Amino acid sequence: MLINDTVNAKASLENYFNGIFQGQIDANGEQPEEAARTHPYHYRAYNLGAAITNARIGDYLGLNYWNKTTKAGGTIQKAIDYAMAQDPATSHEPGALDEMWQIVACAATVFGDPDGKYKQFLSTVPVTEAFMAWDYHGTITASTILPTSTTTSGISAKATETSKKLGGGGTGGSMESARLPLGGLMAVVLGAFGLAAASLI
Repeated sequence: MLINDTVNAKASLENYFNGIFQGQIDANGEQPEEAARTHPYHYRAYNLGAAITNARIGDYLGLNYWNKTTKAGGTIQKAIDYAMAQDPATSHEPGALDEMWQIVACAATVFGDPDGKYKQFLSTVPVTEAFMAWDYHGTITASTILPTSTTTSGISAKATETSKKLGGGGTGGSMESARLPLGGLMAVVLGAFGLAAASLI
């Protein structure tokens, strides 16, 4: 993408989504290979960061992988829903909860949140920046994600400013209506892996 080699970029995504991705998510959303690790909560989020980043890159190429189904019937959204429902304390990872914040925020911006489950998840965390890297259309602000009691005008303004920097302005779901500048793409890529990678330092 950075050198405008779209042919090989598309081929790489095809290899990923038709290759390794096919064995990564079960029909119920579990990621069996990550579940078998000693820190499953962390690795579920970490692996989802890769899938999400590849799907985001696909948006730039006019390819939609968000609903790509694995051979077991799993999808990115099913994996997110399953992962966010797990208790990190069960696997002795209480500090890993923050690794799921941006993953869930991505689900809200890409798939919508008609039943409010993503908003509910994010309303329980002590930060408001989780959704910012994904809100490239400016449709999500601190006030729409978090309860009024936990928001401030400063936070909302920061969210609005950040979404504008990432190319905000439109309705969510497709990159056809608003394409991020290169800086926005890098923010998305770094946002996907930032929290997960931090735990390895």
